[in-house]
Amino acid sequence: MNRLEHEHTADAIARRIASSKHNYIRDFIYGGIDGAVTTFAVVSGVAGAELSTTIILILGFANLVADLTEKLRKELTIHFVSEISEAVAIALQPSAEQTTTPMPLDTPAEPAPVV
Repeated sequence: MNRLEHEHTADAIARRIASSKHNYIRDFIYGGIDGAVTTFAVVSGVAGAELSTTIILILGFANLVADLTEKLRKELTIHFVSEISEAVAIALQPSAEQTTTPMPLDTPAEPAPVV
C-alpha cells in the first residue's frame, strides 16, 4: 500500500504552506520553459503560414513580451495578496483596548425610517 508523504488535513496543509519559502529558481526554470515552448509554437505557426521573416520576428517578440508581463503580473498579485492577507489578519486580532461587546445575531436591526 502506498504511503502518503504528507498529511492532507486542513491544519497540516496550512502549516506546510506557512513554513515553506517561495522558490524563485523553480519559477524561473518553469517560466523559461513555458515561454520557450509558447514562443516556438507562435513562431512555427506563423512560419508555417509562410509569412515574411519580419512578421515572424515581430510576433515572436510580441509573444515574449506578453508572456513576461503576464508572469510579472502574477508574481505581483501573489505578493500583494500575501501582504494584504497579513494586514487583515493583524487588523482582525482583538486588542486589549476593545471594550465594545458585539450585538447578538438574534437581535433584530432597527428598520430604516420611512420618508
